[in-house]
Amino acid sequence: MEPPWLPHNAMHVFFSVIIPTRDRPDLCATALKSAAEQHGDDFEVILVDDGSDDRHAPAYDALAAQYPNVRLHRLAKTERGHGPSFARNMGIWLSDSRYIAFLDDDDVWLDQEHLARARRSIEAVGAPDLYYTNQVAFDGGKQLPGEMWIGALEKHTDRLTPVGDGSFLVTLEQLFRFASGFAHLNTTIVSRRLFERVRGFDTGLRYEPDRDFALRSVSAANQILYRPAVVARHNVPDQSRVANVSTNSTPIEKCLNQLYLLNKAICFTRPVVVRYAVKHRMYTLKKLAELLALEGDYRTAARFAREALGLQFGLKWALYCAYLQFRASSSPLYVPRTGKWYGTAD
Repeated sequence: MEPPWLPHNAMHVFFSVIIPTRDRPDLCATALKSAAEQHGDDFEVILVDDGSDDRHAPAYDALAAQYPNVRLHRLAKTERGHGPSFARNMGIWLSDSRYIAFLDDDDVWLDQEHLARARRSIEAVGAPDLYYTNQVAFDGGKQLPGEMWIGALEKHTDRLTPVGDGSFLVTLEQLFRFASGFAHLNTTIVSRRLFERVRGFDTGLRYEPDRDFALRSVSAANQILYRPAVVARHNVPDQSRVANVSTNSTPIEKCLNQLYLLNKAICFTRPVVVRYAVKHRMYTLKKLAELLALEGDYRTAARFAREALGLQFGLKWALYCAYLQFRASSSPLYVPRTGKWYGTAD
């Protein structure tokens, strides 16, 4: 059952840190330590166990018992778990704070002053809805180069409005003009009122729910704060494993998830976000067409390819559309309702 989105009257702490986890207490131990040992005492950590196997229960109990500011909440068991979006929503419903921070159970906060600095910046402004920072990414122990997420904003702080303590106010237009991506949840702090206004995470999304939440929340935010400091380490999921939600979906399923969240943004967000969503919808349609073509489904690939061409014309892509159409016209047709191929010999 989804948690009810009702206003919270009791806010006993300034921050609640939400960590969803499932079946990996060893990884979670590092993440939990980096959150629970933040400097200051005006925060709580809510660890949401999304139906882990019973054999992990003692380890999770022992982890939570180490820290007086940690609460462990267990969700009922399901075959694949409720998913991190549901777990985060439930953790926030159980929380009692003005602001909410997030941390993945296989990542870590590097800065013990992260929450304390965030509070100083937030109070200097008043009551902003979003506070963003940066993080670094590691793949197999090797740091990935380049600017990711909203790291490119750091080069443009001379155009932003300083608010003290090293933070800056950034407008929605500046965010989408200067940053190439969206803020990762590890580096996102959101006001409770904004979280309730956008009704939390979409539990129907198993892939990129953070992107969906970022697009909806920046569109509805009153003020956005940005501090150009690295506060977290993100460990890229091992693609050979299925322990992580992002590795448990096929490439086509991932594209379909992306189309769904981008369509939502086109329908329900402000114009600057809509422009972003339309552009990235075109990219996703192209990727989906290429994946379907690799599977030999040229008819469906051609449909998605033409839709992408309608969003942005390009000669090279127009030629690819013609190629897909040619292959579709000479390929047998599979009709799912009958389970038969037509246009081939029996």
